[in-house]
Amino acid sequence: MTRSAISRVLCASTMLVLSAGAGSAMAQDEESEGWSGSVEFSAASATGNSETLNVGLATEVKNEVGRYTHLFKGAFNYAEAEEIETQNNLQLSYDLDVQLRDRTYAYGRVQYDQDEFSGFENRIFVGGGLGHYLIEEEGSTWKIEGGPGYRYSKLEEPDPVPMDFEESESEFAVYASSEYERLIREGVQFTHLLESTWTQSNTSVKTVAALTTKLTDSLSSKVSYEVRYETDPPAGNENTDTLLKASILFGF
Repeated sequence: MTRSAISRVLCASTMLVLSAGAGSAMAQDEESEGWSGSVEFSAASATGNSETLNVGLATEVKNEVGRYTHLFKGAFNYAEAEEIETQNNLQLSYDLDVQLRDRTYAYGRVQYDQDEFSGFENRIFVGGGLGHYLIEEEGSTWKIEGGPGYRYSKLEEPDPVPMDFEESESEFAVYASSEYERLIREGVQFTHLLESTWTQSNTSVKTVAALTTKLTDSLSSKVSYEVRYETDPPAGNENTDTLLKASILFGF
């Protein structure tokens, strides 16, 4: 079986897992623990000798239904300096976790990325695998997950266009992640996320460290530092992007 065929099988299998999970969740609606999540907003503007604008919006929504956990995430960041756009990216993802044992679960994942300054017009990843909680106790959790998948990437057309330029890439991929959370003291939480997606042509790594301080029952402040790294980005693009951000969170 060719790598392309394997990728298509993985894609179809994961979509079936996601569909089955969603159907089971609807059938067990009476067991639902309800929806929870947060909306995060950040903005900064400067005028006078320099004119800059930075806006960030993110959301995370979770629903647990019996053995099934649905997680939706979205993030958008925009920046401009002297009326020239310097950042514009969007990320959307959906995860379905199915509990297998006390600390072990199977997952299906779909993610869409769009970034005007990465050299890629957009990317779509579909995959599945296993996850396990290494630590699961009051005030501290650490989970890891990983498995195979498929990634489609559409590249921006360079100028001039080289003879060997290919507009898109469809590749077998391997995804792995680590997510750690720790309650430092009452109302103050530290989180660290590390994600990596490997393909034959390029490996993407994302790491986010954040400190969240609870202000009221539904309002929190957050400071985060994000690093994105590409081993082999399209020609003319840097390997590393960083983002330091202070935000306000509304929880529900």
